[in-house]
Amino acid sequence: MVTDLDEPSRAMEPDASRSSQPAPKSTTYLLAAVTFIVVAVVLLVTPEPAPVTAPASRSAISASQPVSLVSSPVHVQSHPPVHAPTMPREFVTPPPCLMHDPPSPSPPPPFPAPLQPQSSPPPPPAAPPRSPPLPPPNPPPAPVVDIVNARFREGRPSSDLNAAGILFHMFDQGEMGALQAYGAGAQQAPPWSYEPWMPCPSSMWCAAYNDRLSASLLNRRIVQRGGSGLSFFGGVGVIYAPAITRIWCSFVGDGGTMHPDAYHGCGMKPTSAGYCNPNVTENPHQCPWRPQHLDHMLATFESKPYGYNEVLVATPGWEAKLPELIEAIMWVENVHIGRRLAGGSSEAQARGVHAGFLRKFPHARPRLLKMDLSGDLDTPFTEASTGTGTGAGTGTG
Repeated sequence: MVTDLDEPSRAMEPDASRSSQPAPKSTTYLLAAVTFIVVAVVLLVTPEPAPVTAPASRSAISASQPVSLVSSPVHVQSHPPVHAPTMPREFVTPPPCLMHDPPSPSPPPPFPAPLQPQSSPPPPPAAPPRSPPLPPPNPPPAPVVDIVNARFREGRPSSDLNAAGILFHMFDQGEMGALQAYGAGAQQAPPWSYEPWMPCPSSMWCAAYNDRLSASLLNRRIVQRGGSGLSFFGGVGVIYAPAITRIWCSFVGDGGTMHPDAYHGCGMKPTSAGYCNPNVTENPHQCPWRPQHLDHMLATFESKPYGYNEVLVATPGWEAKLPELIEAIMWVENVHIGRRLAGGSSEAQARGVHAGFLRKFPHARPRLLKMDLSGDLDTPFTEASTGTGTGAGTGTG
């Protein structure tokens, strides 16, 4: 305690002779509080305190409970001490303001928010991605004459019509009236005949055979081995598109197929045991070959050519396949024909049939071809000029 206050403090202490018992802790705490108040009052009423350093008195504090009441030196004025009046301890109560912790210092003002950089205008929208380049256009299809020549040149024994050669039908007596009329410049077939690119109608004598048409396969291998495939009645015919042509059966020679009771001209049902057997080396000349054995028929025909083979083309659904079914209309030059139809030259008849087909199917593009087997067998077909804009002619030869 401050030195000047030692005497009042001693006056307030109880006489040791009265009681040998130590002061209770509550009394010690109360005495410390009163002392603190007195010091505070002195400091407040003193205008110019003089610094005096004094050690703190611990006489009133029990040695078993050390308490530090002042953590730093207290400066008091050097004039005579002021004695606080003595009052009973039970009435000394510190003011409420001293019973609480001193207020916390005010927090420092917040730092100003950093200045945001001035926003720049938004960038322009990105250009849309470029579309990938369009693929190059498909090359134009090869001319029909080139396709036909390639199929003729590369034909071989196969059950695929596209690989077997040229499948064509030479007009015969059933179409004779139409050929004569068209060869003479008529605009259509006469009433007693029918259009040569169609099967026989049900109103004519050949109606019993209108479920099929006779055709033949021809390629360079067959011609080189002595077969012509052209021993039909005339020198004018049509070439069928192999992709959409169906066949019933085939023969290594003339099958004698004009029989009303024959099954599609094949003579027997496909389940019959009378069909040619591909597992034997010799088969009867007149036995039919199933469609899936067309390659065996051609191999047999090449080994023993009989002039021409016969392939029976199925005609159900024929009209729905037109005009795409007819790949070209053709005539033959410089080759022996077994029998020539009356009514003019083969070229005139072929041109008349071609013109009639275009009148029936204005948007069709069948080619008019000339076949000459007396020259180069790599390209025996040439395209004839039609004068209608449908063929880039090479002349009529």
